[in-house]
Amino acid sequence: MSPKITMLYDKNWVPILSDIKIEGIAENLLKSLFPDLLKKPNKTPILDVLNRIKERDNLKVHYQPIERHDDVLIAGRINIPKRTIYFDKSIADNIEKPEYRFVVAHELGHWLLHSQKRIIFSKDEKRNWEFIDTYDSLVLSAPKDLTNPRDRAEHQANAFAAGILMPTSIFQKTLEVIQYAVGGVCRDIGKVYVDDNPSSKREYFKLLSHLCGTFNVSFSSVEIRLIRLGLLTDKRKKAKPSSCLFKSNFRCNPGT
Repeated sequence: MSPKITMLYDKNWVPILSDIKIEGIAENLLKSLFPDLLKKPNKTPILDVLNRIKERDNLKVHYQPIERHDDVLIAGRINIPKRTIYFDKSIADNIEKPEYRFVVAHELGHWLLHSQKRIIFSKDEKRNWEFIDTYDSLVLSAPKDLTNPRDRAEHQANAFAAGILMPTSIFQKTLEVIQYAVGGVCRDIGKVYVDDNPSSKREYFKLLSHLCGTFNVSFSSVEIRLIRLGLLTDKRKKAKPSSCLFKSNFRCNPGT
């Protein structure tokens, strides 16, 4: 097994990590596994990452019929003591779908960030060693109460997933290359602007569609990535981060 990531923890044993630090952990992992990956725009081979970590850390991965938790469909769950990640069986047959790639990256985030200490978020000790992620809870724009240890851990796993699927060091460079190629949508190269003008919305959708295709991620993932990196100026009156990451039709219309 590789050396553990050195981290500080709060009173509930949630790692004290900024999003930038988490994204750095994700990028360093990619560099160690695939040294040439970040030299040019590429989609992250997330299944290969999973298999490498599985071998390195002696993990088990199971795909099983879909389950429910509190009457909500489960996308993935991880049991730390058993060193086992469970995925909805449909992911095995559709691993290249953007929303399923995010599920895999999110569960890897839990393993790499949250397996060293037992996070205290329940009176039931067994539940403190298990993360259960539903399709609804994995929506990037879902509100998180970061004073709650469970929500903090989920936020961190989301940050890891975004960082490994859309690495910061290559994401903005890719944005600039696409802007030069398609034109029209940018006031400043490296930044994105959109307003309620129909032509602005069309150019915005065109740009984000290129980013989706390059990194093989959903529209909502790209949109929220732009927001979190401070690259998007959104002047639409009804603009809200897309919440459709795990709907069957995840290619949302940015004008709605």
